[in-house]
Amino acid sequence: MKNRRLSKPIEKMQPHYDVVVIGSGYGGSISASRLSRAGKKVCLLERGKEYLTGEFPDTETEAATHMQFNLKNKRIGSQSSLYDFWVDDDINVFKGCGLGGTSLVNANVSIRPEKWVLKDNSFPKILQDESENGTSDLEEGYRLAYQMLKPNPYPENFPKLDKLEAHRKSAKAMNQPFYKTDINVNFDVDGKNHVGVQQKPCNLCGDCVSGCNVGAKNTTMMNYLPDAVNFGADIFVECSVSHLEKSDDKWIIHFELLGAQRHKFDAPEMYVTADNVVLSAGTLGSTEIMLRTKEKGLKVSNKLGFHFSGNGDVLGFGYNTEEKINGIGRGLHLDKENPVGPCITSVIDIRKTENLEDGMILEEGAAPSPMAKFFPGFMATMATLAGKDESKDGFVSEIKEKKREIESAIRGPYKGATQNTQTYLIMTHDKSAGHLSLKDNRLQINWKGVGHEEIFKKASNHIREATKALKGTSVPNPTWTKLFNQDLVTVHPLGGCIMGENSNQGVVNHKGQVFTAPNKENEEAVYENLYIADGSIVPRSLGANPLLTISALSERICKIMARDKGWEIDYNLPSKPSENSTKENEKRPLGIQFTETMKGFISTKKADEKACETSEEFQKAYKEGKSDNHPFKITLTVLCENLEEMLEDNEHLSQMVGTVEAPSLSTDPLLISEGTFQLFVEYEDEMETKRMVYKAKLFNPKGESYHFEGYKTIRGDKGFDMWSDTTTLYSTVFADNNGEKGELKAQGIIHVHLTDFVKQMTTMKALHADTATEKLKALYSFGKYFAGNLYDTYGGILAKASVFNPTAPPRKKRPLRAPEPQIYPVKTSDGVNLLLTRYDGRDREDLEDGINKGSVMLAHGFSVSGLIFEIDTPDTNLVEYLCAHGYDVWVMEYRTSIALPSAKDQCTADDIAMKDFPACVDKILKITGEKDIQLFTHCVGAITGVMAMLGGLKGVRSMVCFQVAADIIGGEQIKLKAAAHVPTLLKKFGIETMSAYTDVNAGWLDKALNTAVKAYSAVLGSDTNDPIANRVTFMFSTLYEKENIDEKTFDSFHEMFGVTNLTTYEQLTLMSREKELRNAEGEDVYLPHAKDRLNIPMCFVHGEKNEVFVPEATERTYNRLKALNPEQHYERHVIEGYGHQDCVIGKNADRDVWHHVVAFLDKNN
Repeated sequence: MKNRRLSKPIEKMQPHYDVVVIGSGYGGSISASRLSRAGKKVCLLERGKEYLTGEFPDTETEAATHMQFNLKNKRIGSQSSLYDFWVDDDINVFKGCGLGGTSLVNANVSIRPEKWVLKDNSFPKILQDESENGTSDLEEGYRLAYQMLKPNPYPENFPKLDKLEAHRKSAKAMNQPFYKTDINVNFDVDGKNHVGVQQKPCNLCGDCVSGCNVGAKNTTMMNYLPDAVNFGADIFVECSVSHLEKSDDKWIIHFELLGAQRHKFDAPEMYVTADNVVLSAGTLGSTEIMLRTKEKGLKVSNKLGFHFSGNGDVLGFGYNTEEKINGIGRGLHLDKENPVGPCITSVIDIRKTENLEDGMILEEGAAPSPMAKFFPGFMATMATLAGKDESKDGFVSEIKEKKREIESAIRGPYKGATQNTQTYLIMTHDKSAGHLSLKDNRLQINWKGVGHEEIFKKASNHIREATKALKGTSVPNPTWTKLFNQDLVTVHPLGGCIMGENSNQGVVNHKGQVFTAPNKENEEAVYENLYIADGSIVPRSLGANPLLTISALSERICKIMARDKGWEIDYNLPSKPSENSTKENEKRPLGIQFTETMKGFISTKKADEKACETSEEFQKAYKEGKSDNHPFKITLTVLCENLEEMLEDNEHLSQMVGTVEAPSLSTDPLLISEGTFQLFVEYEDEMETKRMVYKAKLFNPKGESYHFEGYKTIRGDKGFDMWSDTTTLYSTVFADNNGEKGELKAQGIIHVHLTDFVKQMTTMKALHADTATEKLKALYSFGKYFAGNLYDTYGGILAKASVFNPTAPPRKKRPLRAPEPQIYPVKTSDGVNLLLTRYDGRDREDLEDGINKGSVMLAHGFSVSGLIFEIDTPDTNLVEYLCAHGYDVWVMEYRTSIALPSAKDQCTADDIAMKDFPACVDKILKITGEKDIQLFTHCVGAITGVMAMLGGLKGVRSMVCFQVAADIIGGEQIKLKAAAHVPTLLKKFGIETMSAYTDVNAGWLDKALNTAVKAYSAVLGSDTNDPIANRVTFMFSTLYEKENIDEKTFDSFHEMFGVTNLTTYEQLTLMSREKELRNAEGEDVYLPHAKDRLNIPMCFVHGEKNEVFVPEATERTYNRLKALNPEQHYERHVIEGYGHQDCVIGKNADRDVWHHVVAFLDKNN
């Protein structure tokens, strides 16, 4: 489900508005909604991007690309990234950046502070009084906020939440009040809400703070913002406001258009003007903008930047408790038996203290699913470094704790210790003594020693008490340790532009108006039309989640503003979108964007009052302008919102925005409005000639306006100067005459310089592309339009990208709990290219026993690849399991691997045994310096691995064989195919390969085969609706027991199974007939060497229900070798209830199968 998009393309921005709102958190969204309802033309600017339901990151990899870190001297990551971290010396801040502000990534808890807090002298007297008055503007603000945000507690009729019940248990042990808190989460609406937005009830996934992909969390994107749009507000995203400027009776809002990369061309900032400004960029954002505005000359209170508070926030954990918590979000992979629930659902209220400032509330929480991968290692490390075991139940308890830690390390974050970990968030009262300032144009947070305040020790003790009740290990916020000098992290920054009675006490008055200070004659004087409405105006900590109070104060500011100005706000609900608004689930067409800058000179001499017509006349004007020093620079961003439509339409029309610097026309930069760009339109006055046409209206803050026209001429004759034609813009400027083109003002030529063109190419990007595939399609389509040399001029860089592939993008994959893979190419003696993928699991902090172990090489089966060991669909795969036990894991891709081009080539099992295994083992030994390794082999990997050993392979000290080894005894279907010589018959018909792969584009022959193999599988009782699974059954036999394969793995069979060559298949059926190893000619060249060359430790593992190779196969080999080498260690395990492939990719194989493997490998390590 995707709701309508609220933001508009930047080219839709008007030069002037009644009100400009900066920021879209609670204060900004409320201001935009209420002032639009008052009939004002409102523009809202947001620095971040717009995320619709379903677009929030839900994997670790995705989340990493949406992070920004603001350090003291630099930023890491995009300025518009969703997760906004501010890292400073004493206190760090996390907040949201996107349309909806921090409401996108908070827990949406609505709690009012205690009355004494609002009666504190830090608040203006009128607000102190209103806090006691049930009919006051402040109380009305709370009521209106409740009406729009819809707070409610977790319902009684919903599933029980383990983290909530554990918190209840902690409260009882602490003898403190406990209750379910109000949260802005929807549990009942399944349809349109009170502002016409489609919502779904909460599905209890727990991913509230990484972004709700369900549409259940009542962020401002679900209420105030769409309501503002319903009443006509214009919303623009990726607009980062730098500062404000007062110009007579108007305000100029200067902003950077993020994503356009105008800074590469030293272009001036964009701007928009307004009669009224509401600054709501959040505590850090609003203070930073005001500090920069003050530096630019606006006189404001000297209190600006002071009284910053972290709202007494404290983060902590109850790790590895004896209670099941389920406190890690599940994202898309719900576990209905273990629901997480909303991030925060309950409160231990510790606010009835003798000293009111010592009061606090203690909430439970949930970590979002993108963090899940890191949780086991992170929590285990922090527990060791800074944790305090609160259980103290002796040796048995320690054994249980260690067992749970091992389970988390091996089976992942949703098991064991981290499944039993409670996350805590405390809000109390700090001294609100932080200071925000600018240094080198960057915001700095200064608060020396804040983490050493006594209140934070008390908060930590309460976390210990809560954890003790659950018999776990209390772990503090990792930065609140001696290692980090007791640094704090807050998610609720307040202050910086605080309210006060006058300019000596605050930055704004109780109405949110900015004081015109210092002003000794009138300390209460304000800028009548400049307001601040967000957390920055709150003068102290609240001791509770602040969103409800920020919302109430913002509602109050809007109500009083409207009253003072004679406006009337329509508060009636419901509201609904206008008929011409964007539609729900509407997929925006692919577009293209690039930024271009051109420089030159214009002449303001009005010779004959006639515009230039020929290139010679323009050249003359250019020379005059250069002589008179009248430079002209235009920096514009071309935006094509619908690429396909633009290319098909004869006008080839796109929009453009930007600025013009022309000192001879305006001392201020001119703003481009209503700009258009026509790409490659026919020019009828000249044969084989096309033009690129630029048109725009130009405005400056003083109200002066012009019309700009320019064109580039592209000639079709073979001798034309392409570079000159495509980089030369003949330009003319006219006066504006009531919206129409007036008298000639200037004309000349501007050029794209080579250095700027190189920069321009780096700004080209696709618009509205959801995947890398779509991005490539847009860039390719745009580039293809130019064709030949013109494409080289504009998009030669793009030509290196591969041609668009129309297949669907790959599914989202969870990150592996394994080291980053390293890829090593291997070439065999006969020139075949193989691959080794290394996962070095040594030196990991989360090792099961802390012991580093050697190399183990994994060899896959037939018609598959090494992906069977690495696939992310089970909770734990074999690579992760072995890495968790400290092994250096090497995944072998031998020549029949479907990951290699050689999979389609004919080869024998002897080739694999005698060429591929030696090449790969030698490569590992050469890289690691080890003298020998251990082998894990499966299916045909086991057959060829044993053949390799019998053929004289060196450097292997032990070997694991899954399902088969030296004796080849097939199940009934294998026997039938072998007896019928099926591969040989197929080869006689010219068929050399068979494939398990098929897709939606299959031809009629493939579809007929799919029908036939389904019927075949049905006879065996193994048919499914998946043609790939049926093909695998047809090619071999039933490969698995259905109950052992989870749905995600089953749905990914197309990734794991593919082509087989019939030469290898033919040899395998030959061996099946002989029931022993044979070379391709049928000769017994291997088994005569069994006594000497298989005199190494070996482990055989066989699925009890295997129908490909029956258990008798490994039993014979085991007995054969024990008879030959009675002193050698051989072992064999039959896995009850398992078949063939499920021993490798089964959902519980880590529990039921692989412990035999690790135990064996450990013995021989």
